Amino acid sequence: MKEQIETNIYSKIPIIPVIQHNGEKRLVTLREFLINSIHYSDFCLSYCSERIAFNHFIILIGLAMCHKFNKFEFKNSEDFIENMVKYLDQYEQHFELAGPNYYFLQQNFNEKLMEKEIQSIAKLLPEVESGNNSNFFTKADDSSPRKYNLPEVFFALLQGHLIGYGGLGGGFKNDVYNFTDTFAAKPISIFIKKENLADSIFINVNINNIYNEKNEELKRIALTPIWECPDHGVEMLAKFKTLTGAEVYQKFGYERIIKIYWEYDSNNNQPYACFSKIAQGIKKDDDIEKYYLNVAITKTSKEEDIYLKPNQDKVLWRNLDNVLHRFSLIKKNSELTFLINETFELEALGLYSDKAKIFGSIRSLFKIPTDLIDEKNLNKLKKCIILVEKNQTYLYANFKDSLKKLPSNGEKEMAKEDIDAYLQHTSAFMEYWNFITLYFNSFFVFEKIVNNFEHFSEELEKKIREAKLRAADKFIQDFPHKSTKYKLMGMIYKGIHYVGTI
Repeated sequence: MKEQIETNIYSKIPIIPVIQHNGEKRLVTLREFLINSIHYSDFCLSYCSERIAFNHFIILIGLAMCHKFNKFEFKNSEDFIENMVKYLDQYEQHFELAGPNYYFLQQNFNEKLMEKEIQSIAKLLPEVESGNNSNFFTKADDSSPRKYNLPEVFFALLQGHLIGYGGLGGGFKNDVYNFTDTFAAKPISIFIKKENLADSIFINVNINNIYNEKNEELKRIALTPIWECPDHGVEMLAKFKTLTGAEVYQKFGYERIIKIYWEYDSNNNQPYACFSKIAQGIKKDDDIEKYYLNVAITKTSKEEDIYLKPNQDKVLWRNLDNVLHRFSLIKKNSELTFLINETFELEALGLYSDKAKIFGSIRSLFKIPTDLIDEKNLNKLKKCIILVEKNQTYLYANFKDSLKKLPSNGEKEMAKEDIDAYLQHTSAFMEYWNFITLYFNSFFVFEKIVNNFEHFSEELEKKIREAKLRAADKFIQDFPHKSTKYKLMGMIYKGIHYVGTI
């Protein structure tokens, strides 16, 4: 008979890498993480997807605790964290990752798994195995399977549940269910960062509570968080046919059904896993999580709410007015103002994806004056961004028009396909955006928008003009035909100085 192995990631097994204020790195249990979170400045996680998943995970636990205790006001982060620990202490056994009593975030006997194929645990990791990404195996490699230890499986489970892309699920008795994306798969995730992780968790949970305090539209269904269920969610999975009406913290762990195949190392008897099965859990509609502030939402031209997704062709600050918009709705709340003081740091994280294929990630940090999230100041910021984008359009039109007028092969005009090729392959537009981005990444830009917008407007127009000149220099430098370079230069510079006004 095997000796009982400890697998509890809440109280026994260190799984969370953190950075202390002195710069030292530690690996801690979930309970130790919470108790000492005031002493940690940040997580120490390798992948952007891990940061996204764990940030959401800890916020969802905080929201679940508030609703369980029916307590939404706390004196400070110390009081808040103390209540979180008391809350989770009640459900300690549920955080066993590989038994013997529970299997955290796993459903080993659900019938939907019966006809599903066994696949590598890498299938749960968006930045390693991303659906139709041909660079990675989508099926189990029996010859040399990768062994995942307890911390690695924990983060794989978080990502599988929180950053799961759409696809086909179910499979029981030939039934086919269509997965929908989990809420953190496509949009930009946004988190307020403070000097320590206790304060960071506290404020991110509180902004959601404040935002939803008088929300009459939100009608919660009686779906119990998975770790509060005596059977770890088995009855809930059988009872509910849809997640419509559930809050994000309630849905966590129910959108996907995951089974991990645990094995034990013959040398040290420690658990590890190579393979998993995954199926759809309770179905949900495609509605966005508009009552959860830690994902970015914008509006279409028809004023419909949609997720704001990362775009490789559009640096993140160009969407900052949209990212900050919902914060403006709670800016007047005195509790929020007290929490964030005069400035706050915003962390924006996202995965560049095409359907279920991930091809990159982004992490940006912005130091934001609190007054910027007044609606009037956000409108000023939006006008600035529109002006910058308009001038990129002016620049493109200038280049294209100049090339059209440029003689080639005697008096013959350049072929349209040659013009398109130059415009497509030039690095001039990158030069423009790099210069503007460097300028906008300064905290002082946002301070100037708030405190001296008239002066800032004049300064921005000069910066745009300088960025366009740099881009023009680059475009001319890259142009291959020396005999017509000077003529091209004259035409481009003639029309480059117009910027427009905010």
